[in-house]
Order: sequence, then structure tokens, then C-alpha cells
Amino acid sequence: MGITDNRNSRSVALGVLFVLLLSITVLFGWHFQAIPLIQLHPDFSPMPYNTALCFLLSASGLLLLLLDKGKSAFIIGMVTLLLASATLTEHIFSIDLAIDQLLINEWPSTLTSQPNRMAVNTASGFMLYGLALIVSSLRQVASNRWCSLLISILTPAVLGLGLVALFTYASMQQGLSLAHMTPPTAIGFILLGAAHFTLSRTSAAIQEHAIDTRYNLPIVVVLLILVISIWDMLVAYETNQAQHEMEINLRLSRETTEALFSTESEALQRMAMRWEIRNGTPLNEWQADAAEYVKNVAGLNAIGWVDNKGILQRLSPLSTQQALLGHNFSQNETAASSMRLARQADQPYVTDPVPLFNQGSHILVFIPLVISTGDDGFIVGIFEIRSLLSPLYNTAKATGYHLQVKDQSQILMETDETYLKGDIQWRQSSELNLGNLKWTVHTVPLPKLFSSTHTALPSIILFGGVMMVFLLAVALHFVQLTRQKQETLSREVEERKRNQSALAAAREQLQLILDSAQEGIYGVDLNGLTTFANPAACKMTGLTFAEMQGQNQHELIHHTRSDGSPYPRSDCFIYDALTSGKTHHIEDELFWRKNGSSFPVSYTSTPIRDAKDQIKGAVVTFQDITERKAAENEIRRYTRDLEQSNQELDKFAYIASHDLKSPLRGIDQLASWITEDLGEQLNDETAEHLRLMRSRLNRMERLLDDLLTYSRIGRKAFVIKPVDVREMIEGLWSLHSVPEHFELKLTGEYPLFNTLETPLEQVFRNLISNSIKHFTGVKGIIEITASAQPSGYTFSIRDNGPGIEPKHQERVFGMFQTLRSRDDVEGSGMGLAIVKKIVENYGGTIRLESDGKHGTCFIFTWPDESTLRRLLDDHQ
Repeated sequence: MGITDNRNSRSVALGVLFVLLLSITVLFGWHFQAIPLIQLHPDFSPMPYNTALCFLLSASGLLLLLLDKGKSAFIIGMVTLLLASATLTEHIFSIDLAIDQLLINEWPSTLTSQPNRMAVNTASGFMLYGLALIVSSLRQVASNRWCSLLISILTPAVLGLGLVALFTYASMQQGLSLAHMTPPTAIGFILLGAAHFTLSRTSAAIQEHAIDTRYNLPIVVVLLILVISIWDMLVAYETNQAQHEMEINLRLSRETTEALFSTESEALQRMAMRWEIRNGTPLNEWQADAAEYVKNVAGLNAIGWVDNKGILQRLSPLSTQQALLGHNFSQNETAASSMRLARQADQPYVTDPVPLFNQGSHILVFIPLVISTGDDGFIVGIFEIRSLLSPLYNTAKATGYHLQVKDQSQILMETDETYLKGDIQWRQSSELNLGNLKWTVHTVPLPKLFSSTHTALPSIILFGGVMMVFLLAVALHFVQLTRQKQETLSREVEERKRNQSALAAAREQLQLILDSAQEGIYGVDLNGLTTFANPAACKMTGLTFAEMQGQNQHELIHHTRSDGSPYPRSDCFIYDALTSGKTHHIEDELFWRKNGSSFPVSYTSTPIRDAKDQIKGAVVTFQDITERKAAENEIRRYTRDLEQSNQELDKFAYIASHDLKSPLRGIDQLASWITEDLGEQLNDETAEHLRLMRSRLNRMERLLDDLLTYSRIGRKAFVIKPVDVREMIEGLWSLHSVPEHFELKLTGEYPLFNTLETPLEQVFRNLISNSIKHFTGVKGIIEITASAQPSGYTFSIRDNGPGIEPKHQERVFGMFQTLRSRDDVEGSGMGLAIVKKIVENYGGTIRLESDGKHGTCFIFTWPDESTLRRLLDDHQ
């Protein structure tokens, strides 16, 4: 994404810098357990580690976009999107994907519902921003209107999400879904959205697709989020009112229940005091007193007296609990423990819920009795739990919320068994104190409770706000369309003016091209009538354009064949282009001049098509090939002469090779006879003269052989077959009668490939022989190296001989050239000339390297099989 405005770039960089500092500060606080750095303010909730990590990734991705590093920004956007999507998945499906404590463990002692996990709206914001990074990093954004539109939606949405969260955070109402974001997080989203939106506006591609209305869509998105946030605040306010009402009623009913239980316990204690003062109470009087208590106290089912052995001796009223008389409470662990604790503390003690036969769950209040003669058992109050909790139950039913009372894990009472099992947003918990008992009360409001406080105002605000935003969007859209139509019309007018000027210039340029072309060019319509012709066509045919225009061009210049027979229009390839739509190139035909003479031409006929691909005519381009045909005839004549000359040269070389060798062999034989005949009478000087004569005869014979070989290079056919180069060189060395003081070294990767064996073998033979012949030292070393190249192989033959001075290096490849006396070195002077001709004949090159003192290195290239076959095909 190219940046075109330096001021906007600086603004984006400042926003990125602030978000980076925010995220690094929080991450630093997590790693070094600095709570002030995580919360940033005591009133704020701690920023989760993954939230800070996503801010770091997002700001880094935006910085990479600013630096035109689109691929890296794409990767960061994908990571941010995946992390945010995984967090949303955890929220939606109530699962733990082990990503919240992936990089850091939860350690701050702060009250958070889900430690170290991003809130839903925070994860949604990062998911939107991850998408914005991905879309912005795609190269197609420069030519894709939908990508530009998507960026214009995503970045304002992130900005609006932060603004709404910051705006609604001050209310701190429970149930305000858009406010579950701390101010630092909201500010981070505001800066990211604003910076990315600013960056996208500076892109030439975005400006091209948005023109003057580039701020309309962001305004609509932000306004829509504001309307939704206001609706959310109103709904939350009304819901909180219902929740507050539920809390008040619950508190009153809980306090009522606790007060009633306390009053009943005090009444039982007064009964116990009378017992202790009187050292016991007569049975009839006690039963009457107890029956009056049970009658007037809610939840109290019965009152009894338990002796010191834990046996229930008295019970009132007998009608409901008569089966309990004689029951031994000391055999019940809960009751026995409660009696023991009551006796130790000398005060009432309440048991945990216990079942009494089939009478349901009860609690027992044991009040120890102490008389002048010692302990006298306990007054026990038997309370039926459901009756005791009836004020809570009745209030829940009347107010409209579900109720559940639990003693640790045991459910004592509930109004709806299924509703309280889930993780309900509005669930409230409180503690019910009944003496030494502490029970937990859970409540969840019913729709009935919410409906009593909810009004139509939030819906009216939401509907009205959405309609107003919609109307505003429609109005802005029509304004945009009007502006775009005006700008489009202006552009079309300007474009038309430019096109007309360009068309005029193109016509002028086309005419100049036609006038300047050396080829003849003319056009015909579907009937074959001439529509235009350039000056070259007129000049070659001897006709003026006025004489051609509107005339049947075939009848003017293409009417007769070279043999004098008529040329039917149906056979003409120019007319075939009009009917078949094919392009034809004809190499050799006749066109006729105005004066009746003809000239050979090559022409191309091409159909002319319109925008709908319909044929509207044809254009013909032709050349006068009179000079070319004359040149071709001359070349053919020269080729025949050259072939005849080569054949005669071959015959001469063969005859010279054989006819000249016969007298040479005769002279050599005579010299041999003279040496044998004279025997010991032959003096040293005469013997040396005869040896030199025979040596030069042998050199002359080799020279004739090399001349014959040189003349036949390239004309003799060879068979391409597999060749192992290492094996070839080793064979040549063993057959060369190499002196013992010479050593051969082979280095590199020697190929096994299909090639011409004989020419390659002759190159190696001559180069090795050349190194051996010219060596003057004590220990000779010849090192041959091979290496592969893209289209062949390179070979080098290096020796440690005397070397060749630079001034003589061009001469060594010439014919009959040798740097030492032929009497000192046997040879014809043709060896390197033959090597050079062979190598270059097969597309290779050869050169030498030497300083004239420390040996010589010949380096030549040889083609691979495919290159060699192409070369041989071209020669054929």
C-alpha cells in the first residue's frame, strides 16, 4: 500500500507508536508481575495477556503496511484473526482451548470472571482488525473495489467499537455488553481504527474507488454502532432496575426468614429457662405451652425434650410426630454431634438438615438444660425446612425469579430444578444465616420480572435510530451518486476531447506510416473494391489512388497467372480472407502493372474485423521480390559452383596424397638401400645426411596425410554413439608410446554421453601428442580436467613444458606453424590447426593460456548430444 501523504504517514506512525507502548507495557507487567502495569489504574480491570499480545501484533502489522511489507502484514493479520476467533469460540461454546495461559500463567489476585481471557467484544474487535490487515495486505486491493469497500467498513467498525466502549464505560451497568472493555483497550482500538483508516485513505487505489465520498460509509458505521450502544445502555438500565428490585425483595425475605428463626430460637430458650428455674415442667403444662408455640410459629413442626441419653421423652404435638417418641438421637451422628457442641458451648446449636422418617428434611435446634441437680437433657425444636423457608419461596414466586437454597452441595429447596443449572448471566448469590448454619441462596430473574421494568423506549430508540441512519445513508448515497455522475460526465467530456485529439493524431500518424512504408499496402471491402492504398502500392503498380479507389482490385493487378492463364477470383487467397476469415501469406505470385508488365511479389492478406468480430474487409501488404529472386538464383549458381569446386578439391587432395606418396616412398627406399650397400664404408657425415633425408621424407608423407585430414573435416559423416571420455583418454595414453618420464593426471567429472567419437578422439590425441613432443624437461606432467556446462562440456589439457610466449599464441593454430625447428621436433605443423577446425566445426571453442615459462593449458568446449544434433541438422 503506497503512502502518498507524509503528514498522514506521521499521524499513522504516532498511533502505532502509542499502541506498541501500551502493549509492551502490559506484556512487561505480566512477565515481571507488576500489577500496576497490567491494570494501569486501580479502577480498571487487568488487561489480559492475549489482549496485549493482539495489540502488539496489530500495531506491528499496521507498521509493516506503512513500510510496504504486505506479505509480512498478511501473516500477522492471520495470526491475530486466528487468536481472536479461538477466543470467541471459547466464549460461544463454553470450552477451554488452552490459549488463555499459553504464554503466561494467571497470577494477579484480581476479580475476573474468566482469568486472562479477552472479553467477547475485545475478541470481536481483534477479529475485525485481523481481517482489515489481511484485506489491506492483498495486492489485488489496488484494482478491487470490493476490497476497498471492505476496508472502509472494517476500520471504522474497529474505531466505533472503541468509541462506544469508552462512551459507555462510565455507566458501569451490569449487562451492558458493549462496556465489557477497559478504557486502555478502548483507546487502543480507537487508535488502531483511526490510524488504519487514515492509512487506507492515503492509498491511491482506495482514493480511486472512493473519490469525494470516502468518509460517508465510516460515518454511517460509527453512527449505527452509537445507536446500538444507546439501545444497549437503555436495555441494561431497565434490566438493572429489575435486578435491583429482585435484590431488595430477596434481601427483605432473607432478613425476614432470619428474624423469624431468631425469634423462634429465643422463644425456645425462654421455655428452657422456665424449665431450669422450676427444675422441670409438669408434662401437661409443658405440652400445652409447646402446642401454643408450634401453633403460632411458622416452620416449627414440633417441640420435644431429650434426656441426657439422647432419647426423645416428650413431644408436642403428638399428632404429627408421634412416631418420634422414644427415638434415640445419640445414634444419629449429626444430632449427637450437635448435642455435644450445644452442651460444650452451653447455648443453642442447630443441626445440618436431617431426614426424619418420611417427614422430609428438617433441622433440629438443641438447647441444653441445666438444673440444680445437673444436666437435664435438651429442649429440641424440630423445623421443617420448606415451611421455614416459605417467606423466601413466596417472595420469589410473587416477584418473578427462580430460587435455589443450597447447603454446600445439597439442594434444600428450589422453585425450578432445571433453570439454575447453567451459567446464567443474571445469577445472584447470597448467604442465609440460621444460627450456626450458613446456607447459599441463588436467584435468577424470570422474563416476568424483566417485563415489569422493560418499556418500549429502547426498541423505539433502536428502530428510530436505525431508520435515521438508514435515511442518512440513503441521502449520502444519492449525494454520492450525483457527485459521481457529475464527475463521470466531466471525465467523459474530457476523455472524449482527449480521444478526439488522439484519434486525429493517430490518423495523422497512420497516414504518415502508410506514406512512409516501403511495402505496398491496400485495403478492400467485402466486395473486393479498393478502399485505400499507400504511395508504395501506387508506385509499384503504376496506378494512382484515384484509379484504384472503388475498383475491383483483383481485376486491376491480380488477374493473370505466371503461365498466362486467367486467375479466377474463387482461387484468390485475398478473397478467401474475406470469406473464411483466415490470414494467408503467399511467397511467390505475380501482380500486374498498369502498363501490362508483371512483377513477382510476396503478400499477406489479413481480414479486418470490427468490435463484434465481424469481417468488414481485408488489408493486403505486398513486396516486389524481383531483386530477391535474382539474388536467390545467383546464390543457387554459386552453390553449384562451390559444390563442384569442393568435389574437385577432394579429388585433388586424394590424388596428391596418393600420387606424391609413391615417389617419396621410392626415394626413402633408395636411401635405405644406399645405407645397406655402403655398410661400414659409410662415413658419419654421409650417414647423417641420409638420416635427415629419410626424416624429411617421412615428414612430407605425414604432411600429405594431415592435409587430406584437414580438407575432409566437416564433410565426413560420423555416427553418434555412447562415449566414456575417461576411458577414451586412458586408451589414447596407453597406445601413444608415452616416455616413462611422463605422468597423466585426470581430474573432474568425466561424462559418459552420446557424441561423435572419432573427432573428439582426434582432438585429445593431437593435444596430448603436442604436449609430449614439445616437452624439454626431466619429469613431464599432463593434467586433463573435465567439467559440465549448460549446453556441453569444457576440457582443459595442461602440461609443465616450456610454455608459449603471448606473442606467438595466435600463430600456433595456423597451418604449417611450429615454434621449433622441424629437425628438432618431428611434425607437420598441422596438428593444432586440425584441432581448431574440428572443435569449431562442431560448435565449440578453443583457446590457450600460457605465460611462456611455466607450461601451457589448452581449453576447449564440446557440445552435448542435443546441441550436437541441432548443429548437424542445421549443416544438412
